[in-house]
Amino acid sequence: NIITAGSNCSEFEAKQITKKAIEVFDLGEHSDSQRMFPGQMLWNAIDATEPPGKPLSKCIFKRIVLTLHEIAEDTIIKHRDGSRAKRIRQILRISNEAYDQGTCLTIEDLSIILGSDEKTIRTDIKRYRSEHPDVVVPTRGNKCDIGPGVTHREQTLRLFLTGKDPEAISMH
Repeated sequence: NIITAGSNCSEFEAKQITKKAIEVFDLGEHSDSQRMFPGQMLWNAIDATEPPGKPLSKCIFKRIVLTLHEIAEDTIIKHRDGSRAKRIRQILRISNEAYDQGTCLTIEDLSIILGSDEKTIRTDIKRYRSEHPDVVVPTRGNKCDIGPGVTHREQTLRLFLTGKDPEAISMH
C-alpha cells in the first residue's frame, strides 16, 4: 500500500516491486542467515524454465542454497571409495538440490563449484550413468536437451526397447 500510494503505481506493480526488493536486499526467505548451514553455499543458477538457445545474459537466474560438503557422509565415502566417489556423490547431491529449487546447474557450474575440470565432471557423470542407467543427473544439458549431456530421449528409447509400456516410461 505504501508503494502504491507513494509512487502512484498499480497494486500489481507494487507487488512486483516488493517482491524484487525482498530478493535484492536479501530479506525473508532470501536472507543468508536464515538459510545457511555449515557446508552450504549460495549459488546463482539458471531457472529450470529457461529454454535452450537463449543467451545466458537474458536468462532468469535464481539464488539457491547448495550443500557442497556433507562432512560426515563425504568423509566416509572418501575413505571407503576414494575421491572420485566423493565427487560423484557431491555432483548428485548439488544437482538434485538445484533441481528441487527450480533451477538446473550446468557442467560449467559443477566444474567451478567442485574445483574440477569440466572433462572430469563429464567423465564422472558418464561413468556413474553407465553403472546406474536408471538414474538421471539433472543438469541443464540433459534436462533441456542441450550440450554434450545424455538426454532423456536415449533413456526413453532404451526403456521402450526393453518392453516397458509408454505410461510406465512416462512415470519413470
